[in-house]
Order: sequence, then structure tokens, then C-alpha cells
Amino acid sequence: IISNGSGELTGDIGFYDGDDLLGKGTIDHGKVSFTLDTLTAGTHNITAKYEGNEIANEATSDIVTQIVDKANPTYQVPSYNGYYGQTLSDFELPEKFNWQEDGTTAVGSIGENIHLVTYTPSDTNNYEVVEDIKVTIEVKELETEVKLAINPNLSTYGESVTLTANVAITSNGAGELTGVVEFYNGTTLLGTSSVTNGTASFATDKLTAGAHS
Repeated sequence: IISNGSGELTGDIGFYDGDDLLGKGTIDHGKVSFTLDTLTAGTHNITAKYEGNEIANEATSDIVTQIVDKANPTYQVPSYNGYYGQTLSDFELPEKFNWQEDGTTAVGSIGENIHLVTYTPSDTNNYEVVEDIKVTIEVKELETEVKLAINPNLSTYGESVTLTANVAITSNGAGELTGVVEFYNGTTLLGTSSVTNGTASFATDKLTAGAHS
């Protein structure tokens, strides 16, 4: 009460954001408290309006400016296992995540590799976009298989036999297969040959009569 006179102030006070009613509360010993968590990010002009009663007229407070910052969203960072030679486009990110690098970027060398993603929340008006989130890709060696062909597979002692190994990648990923293939008769090393375009060949006329594996 700012005029002469006295009396008990009763009734309700409404809280407004501009012209929008946020909520009301009943006066208790001259005060009203109102709590809310629904203000959107941005600047809000808040007023309190007393509705009056039988002995007091209406009154509106001065504007109080409330600034609400955007909130940080919550999210779960993914992680992946992959193979050498794969690219980021081989890994599907959860909804709202995007790679910051081009999808053709290689995942990296054997071992742990870090790549960056951006998280964009559905409500960008009230939540921040988060950049430079680290995603781990554990890169493994390529898995391979070897198929052996012998020509001829029925030979005569002293006849030259050609052993051909075809080496292929059986896992995801890609890369040039290099190195050496070792040819064995049981546990006995017959010889070696370098891999070229996925194939290694070795010829020998040293096989004795009998079955060999």
C-alpha cells in the first residue's frame, strides 16, 4: 500500500512475460512467489500485476528484464570398431550427429583414431549446438583368406609343379595386399613368393612320390 490508509491486501498477483500470463499466486502476508522453468532462451520482460480487492485497486510493477541463456544438451558419444581402409561414410552416426570431416576421410591407421563430430539438438532455439566432440574409432587389421591351387595336382616325380596362392580381403575395409606367402609341405617350408595383385606363385620339382599337404 503506497497511499494513506491501511488494510489487508488479499487476492492474486499474475506474472507476465510481455502480454503472456506465466502464472498466478495468492498473496500471503503481502508477498507472492512463483517458480517456473519454462522460459525460453532469450530476453524476457517480466511484470507482476496485482488484481486488486474490495479495498485496493489494481497495480502493475515495473518491468524486470530476465535473460535466459541457451542450455547445453545432453547426448551419448558413440564409439566404433573398424578396419583399415574404411572411411567415415562407412559408420552411421546416431541421429543429430554429423562428421565434421568429409565422408571420404579414411578412418586412420591401425589402433585408436579420433575424429570430430557435431551434435545439433532438435530445439536449437533453446539448446546449444555442440561442436568438436571426439569420437573414437578402433581400427583393426584387415582379415584375409588364402586359397591354394596346385597345377598339376597329379604329377610325376621330378615334374615341375606350380603352387598358386590367391590372397583376398574378407573383412570390411580396403588396402593393397603386399608381403610374402610361404608354401609348406606339412611343416616343411618349400619356398616363398611375393604377393602381386593378390597372387603369389611358386614352382618346384622337388616333391617326392606320395601324397603331400
